[in-house]
Amino acid sequence: MPRSILQDHLLLSELKWSEIEDLLALEVLGETRRDPLSFRGLLNIDAMDNGMFRTCFRFEKEDVPKLRVALRIPETVMTAQRVPIPGDEALCITLRRLAYPNRLKDLENFFGRHSSTISSLTIEVLRHIDEKFFHLLDDVNNHSWLTIDMLENFSKDETGAYLIDRDPTYFGPILNYLRHGKLVINKDLAEEGVLEEAEFYNIAELVKMVKRLIQERQQHHKSRDARKHVYRVLQCHEDELTQMVSTMSDGWRFEQLINIGSSYNYGNDDHAEFLCVVSREYPSSSSHTTDPFSHAISLT
Repeated sequence: MPRSILQDHLLLSELKWSEIEDLLALEVLGETRRDPLSFRGLLNIDAMDNGMFRTCFRFEKEDVPKLRVALRIPETVMTAQRVPIPGDEALCITLRRLAYPNRLKDLENFFGRHSSTISSLTIEVLRHIDEKFFHLLDDVNNHSWLTIDMLENFSKDETGAYLIDRDPTYFGPILNYLRHGKLVINKDLAEEGVLEEAEFYNIAELVKMVKRLIQERQQHHKSRDARKHVYRVLQCHEDELTQMVSTMSDGWRFEQLINIGSSYNYGNDDHAEFLCVVSREYPSSSSHTTDPFSHAISLT
């Protein structure tokens, strides 16, 4: 264990009480160090998945530079802490900050920036937008297309949908995926409907998952349709029944046993007669002429 400064009596004799208290506080409480958030990496727009980017920022990746230019945001934005941030990243941080609900602390790990930097950057970008474009709201009544009648017309929807006219039934799996990242589809919902919603909201990973699910379903149906059931009816005596069932070849399955009485006489004894119905699955292209039951009656 390292020697404490407080154990040096000569040094203690030269220190003031306030300095000794400071040293004691450092040793007792310890010095806490915080790694910079940027060590995890800053926002990399190019590396983000297209669907995830649209979910987080409600814009396509290629539209961000266009939007930044349209809003006249400079290529580098300087925060109150004198931290330079690229314009595209500054716009993305502002868009994400305006999304509800979130907290500044929640955005630290996402952007690799301190909450104070995110806060001051958002304020700076909004101040810039307000300064450059406030006049559009100040003289809003001067636009011929922006009237009360036109706004009422824009807000009308025959089904009563609010803002986005989509099927709420198929939006459920989309919402659940955004919550926990898992695809859960009720058995009464068609995968194609969920796929349409996923493509509408441009959630790339979810689109892949639903397409894979549809492909697996189609392959299952194709495999099932490619097989057919072959039924055979075997006639046997009562004393032959046990032996016949026990010697059935692999793949044949017992279906039904029908007692047809003793109408047939064999020798001097009457024996009960049975019809035994068995079945087997075959690929539609395979041949089954060599089956051990090929001599029996075939019902297909």
